[in-house]
Amino acid sequence: TTEIYTLSLHDALPIFYLKLNYSDALAINGNTQLACQIAKEALQNALLLKDSFVLADTYQDLANSYIDLSQLDSGLICAKKAYALQPINTFSCTLALADAYFAADSVRQTISLLSNTRATRAMDKYVSFQLLSKAALKDENWTVADCYMDSGFCIFYG
Repeated sequence: TTEIYTLSLHDALPIFYLKLNYSDALAINGNTQLACQIAKEALQNALLLKDSFVLADTYQDLANSYIDLSQLDSGLICAKKAYALQPINTFSCTLALADAYFAADSVRQTISLLSNTRATRAMDKYVSFQLLSKAALKDENWTVADCYMDSGFCIFYG
């Protein structure tokens, strides 16, 4: 819709994020094809808004949709764009890229990215350790996988 562009960025953001939230809700409810279509529409709006936060969020949602649709190359491309566009280091973009690497069987890149990044929130740390554990298991490194699982467990129950 063109009316989003006649609004100021401040006024357009709630309308824009309603579309992204709708895409997320569709994906959660298993309608990934439609979620991907809505995210692509949101991307067209985001490109016109030219805001790096909006673009990073949109590429991140689009990456998740592509990965859910087993379009792993497209998912990885979008996750890399989200990671590169984030104006500040948001850990959700890091996790999205690590997840895309993992889905594309780039286990070593998953481990490298998460090992060189530090989460600050407990839930981000937990998800990071779980993904590191899955990557180590895929790499058949049982001892390291166990260590990551224990680290993730200790965050909440330590």
